[in-house]
Amino acid sequence: MRSGKLRHRATLYRRTSTKDQYAEDVATWEQYGSAWVSVTDITSDEGDQAGRPVLVTTATITSRYRSDVMPQDRMTIGGDTWQIAGVVDTEMRHKELVMRCTKTQE
Repeated sequence: MRSGKLRHRATLYRRTSTKDQYAEDVATWEQYGSAWVSVTDITSDEGDQAGRPVLVTTATITSRYRSDVMPQDRMTIGGDTWQIAGVVDTEMRHKELVMRCTKTQE
């Protein structure tokens, strides 16, 4: 993978669970890494979330290979939060990671 295409800095987050003052589980997002990525194949469509119309943007985000990225994680790029829906190790060669991601805007 050519480094010139990796022009966006992404911060990676994983959902964790902590206890609040009432001993109830509270979901939080904990940063676990960062990576240089490229963002391509961007498409947008209208969706519905809790009865309200939303704009759903889908993109293919590519980075150098790393083994710790999971489909339930998320990342931020330039203030936008992307949910990682799928992760593929291209050709299973541990060189490139392709992630299918979505971003929802009200």
